[in-house]
Amino acid sequence: MTDINKYVYIPRWIIIWLVLSNLLASYDAVFVLLRPISAIGGSLASYFKLHQLYVVRDTRYADMADAFVIAQAVIGLSEGLLSFFAVFLQYYNVKQRPLASLLALVALTMTWAKTIMYVTIESLDKFKYTGHNSPQDFFLYFALPMGAYIIIPLLGTISIISGFVRAIDVANKETKKK
Repeated sequence: MTDINKYVYIPRWIIIWLVLSNLLASYDAVFVLLRPISAIGGSLASYFKLHQLYVVRDTRYADMADAFVIAQAVIGLSEGLLSFFAVFLQYYNVKQRPLASLLALVALTMTWAKTIMYVTIESLDKFKYTGHNSPQDFFLYFALPMGAYIIIPLLGTISIISGFVRAIDVANKETKKK
């Protein structure tokens, strides 16, 4: 019988990504969901210094009527919850590693898909919220982070799927031997 845990697990680099990216996504979501008190001039603005810089670069974050930024914040919290359970199961319930891997796979897929949607909407809107930046600021504050939030989760998705495929291949070979 194939020990699926040997092939299906979340690699350490993906665990690190899940933890760090979801801490940032949670911070981002809290900022968005608490606006206007988290925005410049709000009573909680001092806790969101990073966003005081970012809101000038991506003005969607300053637009209180923009429903998309609110929706992506809620989705980000959902990704974070899935990631938390994935990491927890990976380390505290070894028998549930396949489930942990599946949860991570879903969270990673949500991350890159949401980011592609964010970038696509911004480009279809003719860079309405980011087009005012200098090329250097656009690259540093928009293109580089968005690229990371597409490429790293996509590579994580491929890595986890590869583990499932290896486990299936080994199980099929064992079945054929019988």
